[in-house]
Amino acid sequence: MALSDLKSGSTDEIRMRNHRALAEQRHQIEMEQIKDKQSEELQRTIEEHAYRSEKLRQDYEVQISSEAERLEERLRSARETGESKIEETRAAKEQELARLKSSYQEKLDDYRKHSEEQLERLRKELQRSTQALHEQAKAAERSKVTRS
Repeated sequence: MALSDLKSGSTDEIRMRNHRALAEQRHQIEMEQIKDKQSEELQRTIEEHAYRSEKLRQDYEVQISSEAERLEERLRSARETGESKIEETRAAKEQELARLKSSYQEKLDDYRKHSEEQLERLRKELQRSTQALHEQAKAAERSKVTRS
């Protein structure tokens, strides 16, 4: 019995070693498959991340470009509006200036007209006074002559 027990124990041990070797081999194969699968998933994840990053960058560039165009359009519009307001203000000020010049010219013409009329009246009055003085002087001389 001892020999048969020994053979039986030895057989069990061989069977256990074989079973263990097979289990280790299966485990090693499973580990390699898991590792390969994880490597593939990691590679797909990296590629997907790179694709999404590039897509996101392109989308941002498009959005930034669109935003820049929109801002440039607003700036152009603001400039046009500002220039238009400046032109309107300038035109209004020029009209006001022309109106003031016209008003002052009319006043100046009125002053000139009144001054000329007043000067003419003074000339006529001076001429009448001078004539009156001459006539008085002549009358005084005649009266001296007639008295003498």
